[in-house]
Amino acid sequence: MVIGAGVCSAALCAVASAKPWLAGDQGSVGTIASLPLANALALVALAAWGAFLVLRARPRQFAAGLCALGGLGVVSVTLLGRSDLLKQAADSSLVGATFTGWYWTCLVAAVITAITGCGGVDHGRDRIRAGAHLAKHE
Repeated sequence: MVIGAGVCSAALCAVASAKPWLAGDQGSVGTIASLPLANALALVALAAWGAFLVLRARPRQFAAGLCALGGLGVVSVTLLGRSDLLKQAADSSLVGATFTGWYWTCLVAAVITAITGCGGVDHGRDRIRAGAHLAKHE
């Protein structure tokens, strides 16, 4: 369940980070021009989940840790980038600028990605212990 939630939240985070986060009466300010780091970190987390699915033992834990770090990075960029987006909106004379649902979706998905990444590290640790236990009884 942790793995499925992690993959889905990382995919949703990657999609939401590429959408416009700020909209106004005259148009929108997109994340591609203003916060590409959020999208890059979301794609790192998604790729790390893909690696998590095919790796075993310690490398699997490393991949899960990378998922958690990617999620935390997106959360940081999302929260710290608010002022940059608002400044960009003010510079472009965007009237009535408000954050879109994509911004909030990305933030929530990034938090879930970070939490499931931590759960994946623990899941990998349990698999290592189970393998050692089975090897001991052979």
